[in-house]
Amino acid sequence: MSNIASDRILECKQLLKDTSLFCELSDSQLEQVVTLLEESRVAPGELIIREGQPGSRLHVVKEGRVRVEKILGDDPVRLADLYAGAMLGEMTLIEPAPTSASVVAVDPTILLSVSREDFISLLDRDSAMAAKLYQGLCRILVEKMRKNNERIKEYFLINRALIDNEEFRRLYTSYHKPAGGVGADADA
Repeated sequence: MSNIASDRILECKQLLKDTSLFCELSDSQLEQVVTLLEESRVAPGELIIREGQPGSRLHVVKEGRVRVEKILGDDPVRLADLYAGAMLGEMTLIEPAPTSASVVAVDPTILLSVSREDFISLLDRDSAMAAKLYQGLCRILVEKMRKNNERIKEYFLINRALIDNEEFRRLYTSYHKPAGGVGADADA
């Protein structure tokens, strides 16, 4: 890992400005955040975050693609593929609890990362920035809640159809055979 070179600061500021978390920050506030970032290169297949381990860093995907997965039984279930501009570990900024999913690099990936401790220290020094960042975190978490509510609704409707409709049950079970592994056909 290395700190961001001065010639890349503008590029990193723009990447952060395009995220829900940092979009309300001024240029000088963005620059304060960028000075805390560390850049790291991650190879395909390399684990970035392990499900169930305490989170300690916020990551922003600068380049590449990562996959968010959960383990069900012995099989990984793909939840999403994320690309440049996506954030990982934002819940760690609120509470350093065990992570809810694993994240692995799919392609060669460059991450910009900041530790929870450095982030909290920055917030303690600038209350105006803290207010903007907490609003950004709220936006992110509300959006995740909305998406999860839609997923719960979809699962409920599928379960209802599986219970009530024998033809749907037959089609669903023939399409979702376990041979390909759990989540083999998932579109994230």
